[in-house]
Amino acid sequence: SMAISSTKFKGAARFRVHTDTDVTASVVSQNISEGPGRLFSIRVDNSKDASNAVYVKIYDVVSVSIGSTYPCAVIKVAAATTETIQIPYGLEYDSLSVGLTSDANPISQSAPSSSTSITLVSS
Repeated sequence: SMAISSTKFKGAARFRVHTDTDVTASVVSQNISEGPGRLFSIRVDNSKDASNAVYVKIYDVVSVSIGSTYPCAVIKVAAATTETIQIPYGLEYDSLSVGLTSDANPISQSAPSSSTSITLVSS
């Protein structure tokens, strides 16, 4: 299951780091941002799977229905790699939800083949 934790930083700039270190299902973490913001970075560690890519699915909705809600972005992370995707000016959202699957199909429900970790940085 996807049990994401969020850390908020107070100060001049408000940043949050959202992390899940053991994603083993295509479950979506819903509304992790608790409101509007910008997504600046996505880091996915798929190094435990030597032969299968994973797909990060980013949603701009409070509640996602797996199999029928289309993501606003689908990002492929190759097998046996750790990749960081930087978004310099940030991807603006009203409500940030995220999922991982083993299939590029936008409404796929296929779980990753191996345990994967994901970290997102948002404001």
